[in-house]
Amino acid sequence: MIEQNFNNVICLNKHYQRKGDKGRFKHDQPHSEKSKEKMRGQRGKINRTKSGHPAWNKGLSKEDDIRIAAMAINRHLAGNNHQLGLKYSKDRVDKVKQKLTGRKMLDFQIQKMSQAKKNKTWEEIYGIEGAAQRREINSKRSGSNHANSKKISTPHGIFNSITESTKHFNLSDYTIRKRCLSKKEKWKDWFYL
Repeated sequence: MIEQNFNNVICLNKHYQRKGDKGRFKHDQPHSEKSKEKMRGQRGKINRTKSGHPAWNKGLSKEDDIRIAAMAINRHLAGNNHQLGLKYSKDRVDKVKQKLTGRKMLDFQIQKMSQAKKNKTWEEIYGIEGAAQRREINSKRSGSNHANSKKISTPHGIFNSITESTKHFNLSDYTIRKRCLSKKEKWKDWFYL
């Protein structure tokens, strides 16, 4: 397409050159030192700081420099006590959460996110505090605390949930469910209440 429109006056591909049997762009070779020097200019694209020039905050701490102390305070207010990466304020986080609630995601996005979390602990994915929160939430809604939990009658007594009976009998939840639903004579004392 570029070759067909090369001689067209309206075409903007004038930087494309024909060379032998192959076409090529003019700038397919490295920049010359003169071009690099121009790009390095006062507001150039390459090396805005001189090579070997130390960063402005190297060797400074929040005790020594008021600028770094101010940055530390702002990060602390934003909920980033450990100064790791950028953290947003609660208002911003809540606003983004509200926008993303109910959003439909494509299948390949879901698979990609799933692959990223495979073979990782909750601590690696959510951090230590996040993992502790999730464990606390799960413990509150498991066993007899779950909305769908059912009481079970067994030969050893009545249990508030399958989880309690699994701990007592040292059996899997699958086995206990099968016994409760079984019509066989030997499991007649196992049933849901």
